[in-house]
Amino acid sequence: MFRSLERQFQRRAELLMMGRHAALARHCQFPFQMQLADRMLLVHSPEEYAQLMGRLRDNLLDRGVQVLLAEVSAVEMPKAGMFRVWVTWEAMTSATEEVEASLAIYHGVLQEGQFLTDRVEFMSAQMTELMALSPQLAKSA
Repeated sequence: MFRSLERQFQRRAELLMMGRHAALARHCQFPFQMQLADRMLLVHSPEEYAQLMGRLRDNLLDRGVQVLLAEVSAVEMPKAGMFRVWVTWEAMTSATEEVEASLAIYHGVLQEGQFLTDRVEFMSAQMTELMALSPQLAKSA
């Protein structure tokens, strides 16, 4: 299952960088929660998620990011069908060959072999694009 999840997350990275945001949204359950530090965003629909991912992609491309790599570092044992997956994202630019890493924890379920995410927690803010995603990103209470 570990390798399958890593392939699935790498596919998500490819879909993002290719601009296939509607296809990327099919990997999520809605409402979808994104959390970064003390900020939280609740995404209500696949269309809203696709728009958000479009802005993320634009920000990545503006910074010169050419490749986004996903590395799964841990998978939690399922409890009542739910489990978490720890993923390190590496954003690589071609000009400087610089790598920027960001750790995220994805919460979800396995359905017909596909990991469907309903929540993601970004544990490090190295991917600066995350804070610029949406004016809707609000402080948590």
